[in-house]
Amino acid sequence: MLLTTDLYNIDCVPEVLRPLLDVTYPWEVLKKLDDFTATIRDHRAGEVHPTAVLEGNIYLHETASIGPHAYVEGPAWIGEGATVGHGAYVRGGVVLAPNAKVGHATEVKRSLFLVDAKAPHLNYVGDSVLGHKVNIGDDGLSRCDVARHYSCGFGCQNAPSVGNHSEDLKLQN
Repeated sequence: MLLTTDLYNIDCVPEVLRPLLDVTYPWEVLKKLDDFTATIRDHRAGEVHPTAVLEGNIYLHETASIGPHAYVEGPAWIGEGATVGHGAYVRGGVVLAPNAKVGHATEVKRSLFLVDAKAPHLNYVGDSVLGHKVNIGDDGLSRCDVARHYSCGFGCQNAPSVGNHSEDLKLQN
């Protein structure tokens, strides 16, 4: 059975978020996420477009940004350099680690995006953990680093591939 330590490299996680991964099994992360987001207090230091709507308790780092017509419903924790794009919907229980991205017209609920994780556009992510450098694409091949030694790709044809992170990944038809 896979353990949380098999999937996520704790060295790539900011200190403040490490307790979220301090569980034996990956499915236990969501309970930790619920506990963490319940403690979020409103702090909005980042850039917020005037057409964006923010409600509830939201921690927004001073270098994070929320784009036009985005809707962020707390509790949400948006870390250093993280971005919420145009028309995105972040609805409660979401943590975006540094440089994470919720892109155009993407909806996210009760999810943890680790460092550099991206759902760039036209995605739904719910009750999920996106690992370090995961990139969920709606078209073509995306690359990610899901564990310490592996990369994977997800394409529009739902054909995931897994291999050593030093190799280029190609989706074959």
